[in-house]
Amino acid sequence: LSEVGRREEALAPAEEAATTYRELAEVNPAAYLPDLAGALNTLAIQLSEMGRREEALAPAEEAATTYRELAEVNPAAYLPNLA
Repeated sequence: LSEVGRREEALAPAEEAATTYRELAEVNPAAYLPDLAGALNTLAIQLSEMGRREEALAPAEEAATTYRELAEVNPAAYLPNLA
C-alpha cells in the first residue's frame, strides 16, 4: 500500500503485524523475535514516511534492540539487519 502512495492505509496493517508478532514472540521467542523486529522496523518506516517521526522512534529503537539481542546469539544471521 505504501509503495503505491496509500501510506495512511498501510499504517493499520503494519501496526497489526507488530502486535501479532509481539504476541507470538511472547509464546515462542526463538521462532518469532526476528519477525517482530522486522515488523517493528516496517512500522517505524511507515510512521516516518507519514511525517510522524517522533512516533517512529519507539518502534525503531525496539527493532534495533531486538536485532542486537538476536545478533549476540547469531551474528552471521542478524548483524546485517542490525546494521
